[in-house]
Amino acid sequence: ELDEILSLADRIAVVHGGQVVKEMPAEGADRAEIGRLMAGARANLAWRRGDFWAEDWSPYDVVYVFLSPVPMARVWAKATQEMRPGSRLISNSFEIPGVTPQQRVPADAAGGRPLFVYAPGTRTRTPEKGRKNASLPATPATPSPG
Repeated sequence: ELDEILSLADRIAVVHGGQVVKEMPAEGADRAEIGRLMAGARANLAWRRGDFWAEDWSPYDVVYVFLSPVPMARVWAKATQEMRPGSRLISNSFEIPGVTPQQRVPADAAGGRPLFVYAPGTRTRTPEKGRKNASLPATPATPSPG
């Protein structure tokens, strides 16, 4: 199928939604990129596979996680240490304990599972009994030299 097309063609035009989204030489064409483009993925999206915990999250505008409830506190700790202000952490199905999401996308609007959108640079905690929400710095304050 795709291998046959690539072996017969000099150039490939990838079509999505009735429009050509990218043209490329058939020789050396990236099958994963072709698949993403055919599925409607934006050209500025990079799918990565590797050690989630070893990866530095600072270069990313969005980190999307679909894990389990167990590691969510650790995910939040990593996000607040490594992600820039303005970046977003999106969790599929599982909230981060003690942290109020910036936005909740209901399951019926998100393909059957709720999404929780967090802004690591401006985190807020769920109010404790008798306390109001308070914005906390993304990193602990360091004492000034005295």
